[in-house]
Amino acid sequence: MNASLEQALEHFLNQPDIIALMQENSDNDRPAVEGLGDILLEIKEDQTKQDIGRMVRRVLENNGYDWESEDHPVKDKLFKKGSRYRRREE
Repeated sequence: MNASLEQALEHFLNQPDIIALMQENSDNDRPAVEGLGDILLEIKEDQTKQDIGRMVRRVLENNGYDWESEDHPVKDKLFKKGSRYRRREE
C-alpha cells in the first residue's frame, strides 16, 4: 500500500463517526468492519483490505476495545469476513 493511501485510510478510520460505527458494530456482536465497505467501494486488493483490518484493530484498541475473534461473516459490499471486538472492562 502506498503511503498516501495509508495516510488517507488512517485519517478516515480515526474520524469520530467511523469510530462510533465500529464501536456500535462491536457492541452488537458484529464485525467492526461491517458497513465500511459501503463507503470504501473503490478498494479492490486483498492486501489493502487486510491492512484496513489491522488499522481497525489499532483504532479500536486505542478506543477501549480488545480483539475477540476473527473470520465472522460480514454483510458488506467489500469485506467477506471480519474480526469482532469487545469493550475493555475497566
